[in-house]
Amino acid sequence: MRGHVGTTVIGPSTADLIRTIAAVPGAWCPSLSPDGRSVAYITDRSGTPRVEIAALEDDLDPEPTDDPTSVAPGVGVSLPRPLTTVLDQEAISVAWSPGGQWLTYLVSPAGSIRAELHVMRPDGSERRLLAGGGPTETVFAGGWVGADRYAFSLADGVSPHAAVCLVDVVTGVVHTVPATHDRGFFVVTSVSPDGRRVLARRGPRGRRHLVLAPTGLAGAAAPLTEPDPSAGTSLVRVLGADFAEGADLGEDGRFALDGRTIFLRTNAGRERLVLASVELDDDGTPGPMRVRAARDDADLEAYAVFADGAVAMLVWNAGGVSEVETRELDDDLGRDGLGAGRRSAMVALPQPVLPGWSLQGDGRSLVVELTGPRSPRSLYRVELQDAVGPLEAASGVDGGAVFTAGGVSAGSGRDGSSAVLAGSDARPGPLRSHPALTDRAPAPSTARIRRLPSMPPVDALPDLVVPTLERYRAPDGTPLEGWLYRPRSAHGPEATVISLHGGPESQERPAYGLLCQSMVAAGLTVFAPNVRGSTGYGRSFMESDDGAARETSFQDVLATVEHLVDAGLTRPEAVGVYGWSYGGYLALTALTRWPEKFAAGAAHAGMSDLAGFYAETEPWMAAASVPEYGDPESDAELLRRLSPLTHISRVQVPVLLVHGDADTNVPVGESVRAHQALRANGVPAELLLLRGEGHTIVEASRRADLAVAVSTWFTRWLP
Repeated sequence: MRGHVGTTVIGPSTADLIRTIAAVPGAWCPSLSPDGRSVAYITDRSGTPRVEIAALEDDLDPEPTDDPTSVAPGVGVSLPRPLTTVLDQEAISVAWSPGGQWLTYLVSPAGSIRAELHVMRPDGSERRLLAGGGPTETVFAGGWVGADRYAFSLADGVSPHAAVCLVDVVTGVVHTVPATHDRGFFVVTSVSPDGRRVLARRGPRGRRHLVLAPTGLAGAAAPLTEPDPSAGTSLVRVLGADFAEGADLGEDGRFALDGRTIFLRTNAGRERLVLASVELDDDGTPGPMRVRAARDDADLEAYAVFADGAVAMLVWNAGGVSEVETRELDDDLGRDGLGAGRRSAMVALPQPVLPGWSLQGDGRSLVVELTGPRSPRSLYRVELQDAVGPLEAASGVDGGAVFTAGGVSAGSGRDGSSAVLAGSDARPGPLRSHPALTDRAPAPSTARIRRLPSMPPVDALPDLVVPTLERYRAPDGTPLEGWLYRPRSAHGPEATVISLHGGPESQERPAYGLLCQSMVAAGLTVFAPNVRGSTGYGRSFMESDDGAARETSFQDVLATVEHLVDAGLTRPEAVGVYGWSYGGYLALTALTRWPEKFAAGAAHAGMSDLAGFYAETEPWMAAASVPEYGDPESDAELLRRLSPLTHISRVQVPVLLVHGDADTNVPVGESVRAHQALRANGVPAELLLLRGEGHTIVEASRRADLAVAVSTWFTRWLP
């Protein structure tokens, strides 16, 4: 049995420092009011995520206060106003209605992955539950459809299905779109201006495609209590004119103002996600796809198309870095073309990762959520008057278009004319600059960017480290890369923890990583790689670990260890491995495959037994996981072979298991079974259960507990 007790322990001052790093508050999910004077968002300044509203008056700074939750007397004031339902509920997202009279927001009542849809007035009154109140139900956010209707998706938690629904927020009446009932997992992305069609994403991860379905209503103004029996229930694939079923991949789409054009993000027939459009004929049948903006070194992560369809604001993930540009769209680049030669202007961002945004109706400004290695998630106001001047001329619309992250967008210009914007959620990301794919460099941005004065203070944070990018190769030649966090005192090989991200369809980026920075504060080197299955490197790389190929992808962890040792960054006898969610599964797998390579391990919400995971997770999550891991019935032997629990007797080093006891994504039994098996084999193992927490640890004090526990574990066991 291996296992060394390190000579360094975490003292009280270091533990306090780690708690500060892990519990620092942030703000995210901005949603601008229609008049652009206020912004709603989520913040955990109270310790638990809540809805807040803050004014956006120019040059207005908040008055000093000792109480971070103090309530200001109105919307048009500088101090943020906290708005919440029940104090123990976690707020997830918020969206302002086009008329400005309502806010919808999601909450997680028990800290689990399940969510409820609520509504309230901007002053916090008339709060009530709209959907998702059933014991197993989960709401997935959609967006507003007119002044008083909201579109969303609802999973019953009993079947693998999720249907598209519309709710009247005034009466509470819910209409389920008949064409989406018990026919798969649908996530609504847009509703046509006439209210007759819904655009939804269907299918499991890695196999998602876009479909059109009749809403079952006679029009946008038709009462939800009066469905139209003549509407039918047929589903039409949006990219069916170009691609066979299964190859028509699409992430999200939006209707243009005329209802005849659909803009969408897709990597159908391509490695990279691009912006495309499809025209509908008089019968609503989609025509051929036109590629409107594309890069060969970046994925499109978010977009906002102005009313005339000729100009867009685009957010690219270029090697992990968020790059924002305004661009004149190409008419059609063809299936393999790139967006070269079109006029564009780049927006320089003060932080490398942009996870969310909300664009003002006139197109002149937006509020963005930004984060970096030393900066927790915060909101910034971006003034684009100079950068967006060409966009206004090109769009020819006074008032531009309205977009809120995650919203189904519609609004009115200042002259009363209707304006619409196709847009997508911004869920991007890191620190390198990349050459522009235009014939000439984009015009530099003169945008003015400033952090909102209502943001939680971060003055208490220490001087955190900035990671560097390491590139290396797997044994089969596959290029890999990751982010290296080193203490400033590090010289030569050091004790190192490999930190594996979840997903696996995700990407390690230089955002604010509380656990990486906490372990560095404890004196450890941390390396966060992007192994096969990660996003941001093309579709082939993302799909290269599916099913039986997963065993090949495991080699990337071994290649990571060998690179760190060969590069002189790591002492071979002092390597630890940690992971969350899928990363926790991969960490346990690495400990069973190459026990001699590691001195300690830790897994947070990691799967240990894939058969048990399928049996106990949410039914819709189980269905979504089949393309990734395999079918629990037809691939039972494969799942047994891929499960760390099958090989747990090979583990020779101490293991810490962490889990939120309310997790319904990866149920807590996955950590309990691994802990019991390790203890039965005589391996030092501890189980940390975080009460009331789900798959992600959100409460500030418990984040701090997690960070201290993991940092202490590796400081204790890495020699």
